[in-house]
Amino acid sequence: MCDDIGTANVYAGVSKAVCSVMMADSLCEVEGCLDNSDWDEEINADYQKRGSGRKARR
Repeated sequence: MCDDIGTANVYAGVSKAVCSVMMADSLCEVEGCLDNSDWDEEINADYQKRGSGRKARR
């Protein structure tokens, strides 16, 4: 959702993803770190709760 809550969730998710990548010891571990992190959990939960089934605004 393009509002203050949705934007905050996206920024929090990107922050978690970046932190996971930065903590990886090598490039080979990056994919595993992202798979094991919950970086998109809030984004998906928000979409399921507030965005699913809504039409996009133009």
